[in-house]
Amino acid sequence: MTQQESYKSYFDEYLKTALQIDVDLRFWKHFLSTAVQDYQLENAENTRISDVKFCLYNIQPDGLSKWLHISKEISSIDIKDLKKHSDNFFTWIMNLSITHLYNAAELFLLQSIQLKYFPSLPSFNNYKKNATKIIVEIKNYFNANGKSFDTTNNRYLIEFIKDKSSDFASFLQLKVNTDWTTKWGEFYEFFSILRNVITHHAMIITPDIRNNLNSVAKDAFNHYFIQPPNTTDIDILKSEDEHHFLYFVSHVNDFVANAVKFIAGETNFAFIGLHKVIISSSHMESD
Repeated sequence: MTQQESYKSYFDEYLKTALQIDVDLRFWKHFLSTAVQDYQLENAENTRISDVKFCLYNIQPDGLSKWLHISKEISSIDIKDLKKHSDNFFTWIMNLSITHLYNAAELFLLQSIQLKYFPSLPSFNNYKKNATKIIVEIKNYFNANGKSFDTTNNRYLIEFIKDKSSDFASFLQLKVNTDWTTKWGEFYEFFSILRNVITHHAMIITPDIRNNLNSVAKDAFNHYFIQPPNTTDIDILKSEDEHHFLYFVSHVNDFVANAVKFIAGETNFAFIGLHKVIISSSHMESD
């Protein structure tokens, strides 16, 4: 497999994740919303349609006896509350999608770094030990050049690429949107903090986390997500809606693909199978 074919295969794996997130949110959000409306019309009288109780076994050390214990608390769903439960469900799905996308982005970056800068190392191939070898070599590079590195939120990966590519360093200083102050480097940090919130803080935005997100990328945070009304409030991370969330995903895709483009030393995305789109007044063409 040529180097270009390898980049393409790595991108194809990332693409599967990005497309699946898009399909899940666009189709299933619309489908479930329609299904909820139809169900409520067919069952106009409000009734409880689901009850869930929590139970567990008290197991003794000898393993010979155990007793079932049941909580008095009951979680229920009424027909009139289906939309609320549906919205809460998709909040959970969107938040988990951030982690899924982050893992795919990290893998794509690591694979591309190995291919470009450490070709003698074995490719990732879903082996953790191979990923560890790549990470060790990156750290060795910093140590050999007398440079410090920060592993928080994968900052060392971004610093490594920036150190190797002046074009990538310039890209990090560009604004994500012309009317925003958030730059691409800050956007990736923002993305990384969100992933950390989801995986290590139960998706909860505390005042400290909120302040951190606002200090890094306030306009991006305000655009994609709903901030608690009061600065002292604690709330779960919530996107404005699936459309804003997919706009966020699109920006992640832009960041990752451009980072790999600079790693590969390319000027466009033909090396991963994408071609420039030319839009005219009558039709769309690609070259």
